[in-house]
Amino acid sequence: MVFIEEKSFLVVSAYADKISERFNRTDFCPDGLLKKQIWQQDSKQEYITVKAVFFWQSREAYKAWKKSPEHLAAHQNKPAEQPDYIKEVKAAMYWLNAEI
Repeated sequence: MVFIEEKSFLVVSAYADKISERFNRTDFCPDGLLKKQIWQQDSKQEYITVKAVFFWQSREAYKAWKKSPEHLAAHQNKPAEQPDYIKEVKAAMYWLNAEI
């Protein structure tokens, strides 16, 4: 069953592309990743939502990626605090039950 990870960022509108670029790397293709989508809210407000949605073959494939040296290295130099342009970050996990 397809396992989905959704990362949601509420950001200052002017920085939305910066978040999109962070997840839109073409060299990111770990084992078990079926596809990824980057969604950007269509809004002209001060803050907008950018979502990175990852479709995995299984929960096990997702967990293997989270424990992989590549993933751990990518987060090793992550600053302790979020940049000022990121107001909120949320994560959610889903199972794909149907696709039409």
